[in-house]
Amino acid sequence: MSTLDNARKTARELLLADTGETRPMWRQCFTELNGAEHPNAIAPVRLDDEHDGDDPTVYVCCPDSVVEVESHVLGAYLVELLNTDAEITDPPPADCPLGGLHSPGVTCDSRCHEQAAALQRLTSLRAEAEARPGGAA
Repeated sequence: MSTLDNARKTARELLLADTGETRPMWRQCFTELNGAEHPNAIAPVRLDDEHDGDDPTVYVCCPDSVVEVESHVLGAYLVELLNTDAEITDPPPADCPLGGLHSPGVTCDSRCHEQAAALQRLTSLRAEAEARPGGAA
């Protein structure tokens, strides 16, 4: 596992404890209502009946995962990076027989092993058919 994968895993564990999600979407926000023109922080989006996903305010009920930034331009960049990263699926387990060749968002499970076994049977049947005189071309 790479350094990035380790950092991502640790951050997702922290976010799960703090927000209830391992991959929240992020937004730019204000940590102080001092009349500033640009947001000075980034925070996970809270989507529930009492919050609007576009609201740039951090309330006392919001998760603690607020990161202050000096530059709103850097904040916008970090939001884009974090939201893109939230869409990345975890790498497949080392023992995935399909090598992680799944549909987007699908994780490795027992179906991978069943599919790999079925693929191996089909490959064997094809090889047997091709080995017979006049077999498949």
